[in-house]
Amino acid sequence: AGMIQSKKDFLYGYFEIKFKIPKEKGFWPAFWLYGSTPNEEIDWMELKSEKPNQIHVGRHCQKRDDNYIIIGLRKKVWSDWVKFDGSLVEGYNILSGIWTANLLKYYLNGECIAVTYVDMHNAKKLVANIAVSSDKGSFPPAPRKDLKDSVKFEIDYIRVWDRTNYKTKRTDPSSFTAK
Repeated sequence: AGMIQSKKDFLYGYFEIKFKIPKEKGFWPAFWLYGSTPNEEIDWMELKSEKPNQIHVGRHCQKRDDNYIIIGLRKKVWSDWVKFDGSLVEGYNILSGIWTANLLKYYLNGECIAVTYVDMHNAKKLVANIAVSSDKGSFPPAPRKDLKDSVKFEIDYIRVWDRTNYKTKRTDPSSFTAK
């Protein structure tokens, strides 16, 4: 397992990673933002290496009720697996996301794959990591027992564009300045 985390806190912006995941099953790469407030994060992507054509997107709000959306007469946690054509192990892919005062938009290779409306106003650290899954924990299965080699969550780059005092609903990435 391994992790990198920004020293800087970000409040709103456009976040991008160019990456390739391992072919071996049982690994859990992720790209996300984590706040200093309890239970608040933006999961731009959580992956399972045995699901190379799916990305899990999500968010976790400080107020528990804000994590749910209403579908018909029932509440559902806002997060899901997004399936797509292709494979994240074949060549590099670009995952990006836009965070404004009331909106999150998720993109894979320039195509919008998810949108959610949410009020998140606390600065967060940027994190990229790869975890090792377990058969009895989060995101099973674990790697095979006889695996002796290391695996790579290959990251070509991580980029962030931000705007101080970003208050408008405009989400055009060209309106951000590179940092």
